[in-house]
Amino acid sequence: MKEHEKIILEKMKTYAAQAVQFKGDMDEREFIITFLNDVCVMPKGSQDHKNEILKIRGFLLDTGNDGVVSLNDFSTKRDVVLYNEYVNSNEDELIKLFLMDSVYNQDVCSRYGLKWKRLFASNRVFGNKVDVVDLEPFIARYVKALALIGVHTYFSCDGWHRQKSKNMFVHIGFSDRYSLQWLRVLHKHSEILKVAQIPFLLDGEQMLKVPLGKERLKIYKLINSAAQAVYNNRKNLRNLKRQAISTLKGQKKDSKQMGDIYVLLSQAYYQGLSAEKEI
Repeated sequence: MKEHEKIILEKMKTYAAQAVQFKGDMDEREFIITFLNDVCVMPKGSQDHKNEILKIRGFLLDTGNDGVVSLNDFSTKRDVVLYNEYVNSNEDELIKLFLMDSVYNQDVCSRYGLKWKRLFASNRVFGNKVDVVDLEPFIARYVKALALIGVHTYFSCDGWHRQKSKNMFVHIGFSDRYSLQWLRVLHKHSEILKVAQIPFLLDGEQMLKVPLGKERLKIYKLINSAAQAVYNNRKNLRNLKRQAISTLKGQKKDSKQMGDIYVLLSQAYYQGLSAEKEI
């Protein structure tokens, strides 16, 4: 194992060891167990159940035709290091992955100071790669899935930092207005995401937020459902964005015009699916 990989693992283990219980209605560990019990469907103790937990934490896992589970090619090198460390762990050890905040608490393009230009963001069907270690536990899976359909983020926060506060929000910051518009169109018009109507609120030009309050468990479950739906339909959603991009033909479009294009294509796409079902 390389030296920088050892440093990453030591940081993660330190965060896990220092994780504290939240003094509320439930301690943090109990909340995590309740959350996982609600969203996991595989038998406890099985490897499939452990894989579910790893997916929920943000690892992009696929099952091949041979039944072998492996990381998606869109995973980062640091994801591989962390996955290999925890893949054979018991469920108590896996829960520690949810008891730690991210090491950096920001997404990759902010941490490295990258500037995502308008054309770069609107023309790419993939977003920027983000390490699991950079993402907070209850938002990681969603941000990783969004990157696979061309949504660029620079910041995300699951809103929970083990302090008493009545004003806790999930936040997602977007590197460009096109990514934000693309996501809002999907949540408003996509049949795929009807399973998870997350009550997003616009917070400035490039930020969305979701209030937690007493609905924390419900919101996290919706976010997990949306992440799963996006990931399972990532190829179709990427094709949808490709079609939108192909209509540009070198012309400049503002976020409103891009949004209109996304809406029209989204509606046409799902009408086509409905027609195929009728046939």
